Parts: sequence; structure tokens; C-alpha cells
Amino acid sequence: MTDILAFLTTFDGSAFALTIFTAIMLLVGVYQNTVSQKRAERADQARLYFDIASRWTAILQILYRVRNDPPESLEALEARYPHCRDFMQQAVWKDEYRMICNFFEDLGLLVYNKNMSVKIIRVLVTVSPNDYMLMKPVLDYLRQHYRDDIYCFWNYLLEEAEKTKPLRPYKNKRLYEPS
Repeated sequence: MTDILAFLTTFDGSAFALTIFTAIMLLVGVYQNTVSQKRAERADQARLYFDIASRWTAILQILYRVRNDPPESLEALEARYPHCRDFMQQAVWKDEYRMICNFFEDLGLLVYNKNMSVKIIRVLVTVSPNDYMLMKPVLDYLRQHYRDDIYCFWNYLLEEAEKTKPLRPYKNKRLYEPS
């Protein structure tokens, strides 16, 4: 024990002790930084979930309007709007159809880039082929007259959603009811 104390009182011993102390403090700092980053990631993820749920609320209101007054058929759209730019200047495109298509396209991109699981999206949002079929005349018109790959990630989202089952935490169990 006296040999260790004698060594630590020398210049080399002091440098060695300082190096060990610095290494330990660096490890503590790295650990704290990692914990902080994990907390920030969880907070960012929660914000993203909330953003998607908030957008879904707005989109759902638009979807109800569109379901009550569905888009025209592809033939009617082609007859009414010979040029795609004419269609894209319409208020119904800007305020309703585009909002719906962009929302589902964004979700498809999140799934494609593996930023979010399709199972989680299915908890936050109703991913229904019925909504796609409702908008299909508009999508077909855009794909024929604008770009053939427009809103293709909506198709990807539907394909992935079809492969998964929705999360059901209480499947075959009674729902929890507080007393």
C-alpha cells in the first residue's frame, strides 16, 4: 500500500492517476450523453406520433366531405380537364384531394424508409383500401396526365398494411374497466 502511495506522489504516478480519473469521467459523460440522446429520441418519436394523430384528425374531416361528394370518374375528369394544370388549380384539388393523397403518401414514405412501423401507423390511423378506391379516379387521372409514379408510396403503405395484422392488446380478453 505504501508503494502505491509513493508511486502516486511522483510525477508519473500523478499523471497515471489523472489519466484514470479522466477516463472514468469520460465514460460517465458518454453514458449521460447516451441516456440524454435516448430520451430525446423518445420525445421526438412521441411528437411524431402526436403530429400524425393531429393530421389524421384534419384529414378525417376532409375524408368525410369527400365520401359524401366523391370525385368524378376518370372519364369525367379527362373530359372536364384536358390539361392536368387545369385540374390542379381547382379548389377541390388543393383543399381536399391533395391533402388526402399527401397524407397517405407521407405515411407510406415513413414506412418505406423504416422511420415508423406500419403496425404503429395502423394504431394511429385507419389505413383502408376503401379510401384509396375512393380517390382512385383522381390518382389514375394524375398518373396518366402528370406523373406515372405520383403517390406510389400510398400503394406501398396499403401493401404493407395488408401484410400486417393490427395491434390488438386485448385480443380474446376483456377490456380493462376501472372500478
